[in-house]
Amino acid sequence: MARRSLAAGARSCLHAPMVGAAVASATFACSTGAFLAISDEAPWGKTKKKSSYCEGIDADSKIRQPVNSWSNLAYVAAGGWVLGRTFQVAHARSQQNVEACGGVDGARPLSTLELTLPTLLMAALGLSDTSLGVFSFLFHASMTRLWQQLDVGGMYWAMNASLLATGWRWCAVCASRAPRSVGCMLLLLALLATADGLMLAYKWQMSAAVVFTAQVVVVVTSEFSLMLASAVHLRGCDQATRAANCRSLGLGIAALLLTIAGYLLREGGVRAARTQRRRRAEGSDFCDVGSLFQPHALWHVLSGAGLLLLHEVQARPAVCTCAAAAAPAGGDSGGSAELEAAVLGHRRQAEDNAGRQPS
Repeated sequence: MARRSLAAGARSCLHAPMVGAAVASATFACSTGAFLAISDEAPWGKTKKKSSYCEGIDADSKIRQPVNSWSNLAYVAAGGWVLGRTFQVAHARSQQNVEACGGVDGARPLSTLELTLPTLLMAALGLSDTSLGVFSFLFHASMTRLWQQLDVGGMYWAMNASLLATGWRWCAVCASRAPRSVGCMLLLLALLATADGLMLAYKWQMSAAVVFTAQVVVVVTSEFSLMLASAVHLRGCDQATRAANCRSLGLGIAALLLTIAGYLLREGGVRAARTQRRRRAEGSDFCDVGSLFQPHALWHVLSGAGLLLLHEVQARPAVCTCAAAAAPAGGDSGGSAELEAAVLGHRRQAEDNAGRQPS
């Protein structure tokens, strides 16, 4: 019976994110289809003459690089997933549900919601992923300078939101209380929007290879350091709590590997395309202008999956809590200890009620 309950909890914790991803993808696809149906034959104007990617430019088409364009659904789906997770955690907070679905395991107590990203910050992560997908689609569909600027701006925005999230998570661990009030969140989001606007305005004065790579390195280093700190914190905890932290570590490793694989494909495609154009050589199986296999499209898919897993990690508590680590020795743990005690009492009551029911 306990196994059935755990499986049901895991399914319920996956339901809202999956619905969010499906709704976001379907909405974007339908909106794009409607736009293409009612738009002129050449809605984008003058296109770029050269491309850094393997896929060719069909200047007479409404979508000039179809494979590189539609692969951006991965970013839109990732954003929808995070927005679904945001709704889930917000609902858990509003209902004061002691078995809130802060993660995919479906067995995390309410006290850890204190260490979970605020709703507005989680929503910013989801919206930044979605905007990246939309802008990148529009760039590859149009192949114009304006949408290229917004495409790279969307990359910066996704990482800026991730940087803010990882900074908040460190505050939740190191400080007595991380900012959570609506006023503080609005101020942080205003600073985030200002940084996004400046990076968009000065896009052409910055090297995306340097700035974006630096953003990714800082976020990855920060999150792995946080997970290692959590592992040390949980040495005296029960096996289930340590396993939850191991799952977060596994998600982080998977996100890193997916992003690295996508980056290698992207760079390999750019170099192959540059070599072929310089030598005026025919396309290869790896870099063919008209093939459905496009290295840059795979970069979109793999990095989109990496973003989803990264933000799934960031949507989890900054440090998992357990009864053994809830209160410091010889001190007062404050509200967290009281909340932990309430959680344990509720669980005992739920177990007693389950024991009275026929299996």
